[in-house]
Amino acid sequence: MEVQVLSPAPSELRNPLRRVFCCPASLSARQEGKPREGGLRVDFGCNAVMVKKIGKIIVPGDANVWPHEQRTAQSLARAGFDVEFVKKSDEPYATSADALIDGKLWEMKSPTASSVKAVERNLKRARWQSGNIVFDSRRMKGVPDAAIERELRKHASELGGVAHVLFVNRHGAVIDIK
Repeated sequence: MEVQVLSPAPSELRNPLRRVFCCPASLSARQEGKPREGGLRVDFGCNAVMVKKIGKIIVPGDANVWPHEQRTAQSLARAGFDVEFVKKSDEPYATSADALIDGKLWEMKSPTASSVKAVERNLKRARWQSGNIVFDSRRMKGVPDAAIERELRKHASELGGVAHVLFVNRHGAVIDIK
């Protein structure tokens, strides 16, 4: 099996002992901008070897995907999730989730507000579309990730109708909140 060294991601620059290798099926992740199905990522950390499956992103031809939703899907795919966008409902005032992630309907929220109150407000709005919510903080300016994560943990447990919450922070890391 041929193994090639990839340039480190920003999160990997903090640890000089960490090197990332990929098998040929997944080399397109950095060359073409999208991962190939079945690619493996092997992470040689200080003391451990991890093999991560790179997820895939499926966009049907009739789906209208916003650029911030595409960036969120790329972070989820890098974390090993399979993301398939769904077509919005044609009925007026109908609510529908944004994507199927590993077979479940999920609503993606990426607010642009600059206050922590936006976290609760967006969770309340999202729970009517799906109980599974992906919250991306990359468009929120002036609010630290730690404050957003704290509010997500607080409100995800308090609000009814919220089954599962994933948090994508500014570095693109996916954190399971609930």
